[in-house]
Amino acid sequence: MFYNDRNERFYDILWVTNFLNLERQLNIFMNQLEFYSILAVQPTNYSKTEVMFSARAVLYPDPMPQLRYGEHLIEWTTSFKYLGYWFTTKLDWGNIIGKTRLKTRQRTAMVNSFKLSGISST
Repeated sequence: MFYNDRNERFYDILWVTNFLNLERQLNIFMNQLEFYSILAVQPTNYSKTEVMFSARAVLYPDPMPQLRYGEHLIEWTTSFKYLGYWFTTKLDWGNIIGKTRLKTRQRTAMVNSFKLSGISST
């Protein structure tokens, strides 16, 4: 498909419009979430609150939309741990398998070091 200058400007305008719409919808959602947390008397730990962008798109918005939860600015992250599992923006199993392999190697090395130093579990 061939693009001329007019089409590129159209897609730039469309991208900015979608980006602003996304930012507006996310801020509305965050306001509703804050309202719910106040009603349910479940305070939010602002220092642990992060947001992750995941989509089938190859490119992510740059810069990412600014999200506020009340008066606090929420940071964007590329991965987080939830119930012992690591989630990334790709939502694949590679990161989980890699972290499990690393943990297994570390624990095996620790057991081997105990064996070599003559320390027993009894």
